Amino acid sequence: MINMNKVNMLKGSLDAYWERQKVISNNIANADTPNYKRKVYVFEEKLKEKLNSNSLEGYNTNQKHIDIGKKSSLDINDIKGNVKVLGNTRSRLDENNVDVDVEMAHLSKNVINYNTTAQQTLLYMNRLKSVIRGGK
Repeated sequence: MINMNKVNMLKGSLDAYWERQKVISNNIANADTPNYKRKVYVFEEKLKEKLNSNSLEGYNTNQKHIDIGKKSSLDINDIKGNVKVLGNTRSRLDENNVDVDVEMAHLSKNVINYNTTAQQTLLYMNRLKSVIRGGK
């Protein structure tokens, strides 16, 4: 059976890494633009908040009991990342705060995360294909 939560989690992760890639690339492209402020894509913090908000769960021993802390299913599509402007960090004389070396490090990390998630997606889809074919 297809685990749609897993599929949605993989898709949402790939989407988030893609959005982060665009933001980092934009920072690098504007490294010499006067007054440009570095931006970051925030997603993991929102995911952690969502996961922590669903941490309490109760269960009923009798159907007449009141539900306590029912966990809602985590839908990654409900979690939207956002772009934050980091204007309060150190700046150069032209008021630009982009450090290309730092951005390249973030870019490398993001590419590794994206590729790893893409590999996990491919492996999961191959397992599903194998099951559909009867293990052949």
